[in-house]
Parts: sequence; structure tokens; C-alpha cells
Amino acid sequence: MTQIQKLIDKLMCRPSTFPFRDFIKVMEHYGFVLDEKGKTSGSRLRFYRESDGRMLLLHSPHPSNDLKAGTIRNIVTFLEGLNDEQHT
Repeated sequence: MTQIQKLIDKLMCRPSTFPFRDFIKVMEHYGFVLDEKGKTSGSRLRFYRESDGRMLLLHSPHPSNDLKAGTIRNIVTFLEGLNDEQHT
């Protein structure tokens, strides 16, 4: 099993926290690019995939660099939707 697959499996198990740097790696694996939307974006982040226009919007984690449970639930739902689309 590759390192990225281990990260994906860990994330999909909905842990209570997940390192943001590892989440970026997962999103890059799915073809998404982090777009911080410039100086006026504040803490808002956008992960965008040009191939199909899909995007995920979220707030950057603070004060720590770990994503919290509620955000992780939303991310997992988003990623499950991507997986469902690939299988149809």
C-alpha cells in the first residue's frame, strides 16, 4: 500500500483530527490544486480541479494545523461523491 493510500484510508475513517499538510497531499492525488484566493481571502481556501471544474471550499485550520472532526466529515462526504462518480 502506498503512502498516499494510507493517508486516504486514514482520512476516510473520519479521525477526530487530521494534519492539514497530509490533506493537501490527498487533494493533490485527486487532481486538486490549493487556491488561497489572494490577499483578501482571509482564512478561506479553495481546492479546484480544472479537468471538471469541481471545487471544495473550506476555512484554513487554526490555531493548530489540524483539521477538526466537522470539517473532516464534510471532506469525506465530498471525496465519497468523487468516488461514486468514478464508478458510474
